[in-house]
This record gives sequence, C-alpha cells and structure tokens, in this order.
Amino acid sequence: GRHEEWLGLRRLLATTSLLARGEKEFKRTCKRQLGALRARLAALEAEADGDEAGDGAGGRLRATEAAHADVTSKHRRLRTMLARRSREVARLHRVLDDVPSRGELLQYEKRFLELFEEINATREEIDKRFAAYNFYNEERKLQAQEGELVASVHSSFVPAMRSASGQRQFLEQASRFVESARTLAQKQTVQLDKRRARRDAKAVERDALADSQRAYFRAVKQLQQQAERNEALAA
Repeated sequence: GRHEEWLGLRRLLATTSLLARGEKEFKRTCKRQLGALRARLAALEAEADGDEAGDGAGGRLRATEAAHADVTSKHRRLRTMLARRSREVARLHRVLDDVPSRGELLQYEKRFLELFEEINATREEIDKRFAAYNFYNEERKLQAQEGELVASVHSSFVPAMRSASGQRQFLEQASRFVESARTLAQKQTVQLDKRRARRDAKAVERDALADSQRAYFRAVKQLQQQAERNEALAA
C-alpha cells in the first residue's frame, strides 16, 4: 500500500544519506592512506639515495621499487573502490529523483478521480441516449401496428355492414383487433416493467458506487493522517 511505499522511500533516503557520509569518510581515509604511503615511499627513496653504491644499495633500490609498486597498486585499488561507491551513490540519487513526492502523488490521485468522474458521467449519458432510442423505436413500432389495425377496421367497416356474412366477418376481425390490442398492451407493460427494473438496478448501482467512493475518501484521509504521524515520529 501507500504506507509501505512511504516507508520504503524513507529507508531509501536513509541509505542514500548513509552512503553519502560513508563516501566522504572513505575519501578522507583514502587521502590519509595515500599520504602515508607517499611519505613511506619518499623515505625509502631518500634512504636509497643516501646509501653507498654496491650490492646493498641495489637491494635497497629494488626494495624501494617494490614498495613503490605496492603503493601504486593500493592507490589504484582505492580509486577503483571510490569510483564504485560514487556510482552507487549516483544511482540511488537517480532512483530518488524518479520517485514522486507525496504532493505529486496527491495531484495524480486528484486528477485520476476527476477523469473517473468525467468518464462515468459520459457513460451514463450514453446509456441514457441508448435507452431513449430503444424506447422510442419500440414505441414507434407499436404505434405503427396500432395504426395498421385501425386502418384495416376502418376500411372494412362500411362494406361489412351491407350483408350478414360481412357483419360476421367484421365481428371476427374486430375480435382479432381486440386481441391484437391486448397483445400490444401486454408488450407495452413488459417494456415498462423492464425500464423500471433497469431504473431500480441503476439506482442500486449508483448507491453502491457512492458508498465505495465515500469509503475510499475516508481511507485516503486516514492514510494521509498516518503518514503525517509517521513523519512527526521520524523527525
């Protein structure tokens, strides 16, 4: 969680500070050792210059050269170690630069919430438009069917009244018309029930999202308060 990330960041800062202090102390130690080695080398060279020529002088000269080579090797190793330590400190500094601060994280969080609200509002608007389109399209189909039935009854009424058989056929057609009207009414009732069910489901979903959002804001506030307390304790 964010608390663990914050603790990790503090440990990383402490490690970097410790390495920086260690680097300074290491440089001072290297300088002291280098000075001592150079002084030793100078003393050996002076001793070699003051001695008489001969086999003894040659041996001391070789010893001086060996000491010089040893000093040079140690100096090279110390410089290598110092360069490695400097690279590690530089790497940790780059890591710290890449880690966003708490203020930046809060800004990111705020922007993400704004984007979420915009996307959610857009989705709700699209859902409303699709629902309205489907509703009016279904309503148009039902009204077209009703119009066809009414037109059929109207066109057959006058001819049907001229004979008894025509009247019977008209009554049968009227019965079918009534049955079709009932079917249309049932379809409209079903559509109405579906719309009510969708409305109720959306209301439940909206309430659940609102509860989740409130819980999220409370958790963020508690996390911020805990981070501030940790900072105060660590100070």
